[in-house]
Amino acid sequence: MVTNASTAFKQGEYQIVSRAHQGRFNQVLAAAHIIIASRGLNKAELDQVLLLLQNTLTLAEQREFKAAINADRGSYVMQVVPQLLERLGQLTAVIAARQAIIFTYCNVAGVLKQHEAQPETLFFR
Repeated sequence: MVTNASTAFKQGEYQIVSRAHQGRFNQVLAAAHIIIASRGLNKAELDQVLLLLQNTLTLAEQREFKAAINADRGSYVMQVVPQLLERLGQLTAVIAARQAIIFTYCNVAGVLKQHEAQPETLFFR
């Protein structure tokens, strides 16, 4: 007998779900809203990440998740950051390998500058 679980049903299928898993829905939904609000991914990348998050949920929660983010997805407009997931992957590899990178940035005076540094962490906004 399973005492700390419930059962979710969808068209003849079922899943045993622990109560701890049920509490994760709000966390997954919050992560999805943060990702959507960042406007940092193109549509294909956004779809890929949201599907990954959605697949961590029960079948019933997946339907609720889709309904909760539907309006946000419909009005999604990406910022101009092409291939963000690829860039984040490359930067994560550089950080893990403790390598230096050379990059160009625009300073507060609007002047383009080139800089070499060894990144230690990644902050995205």
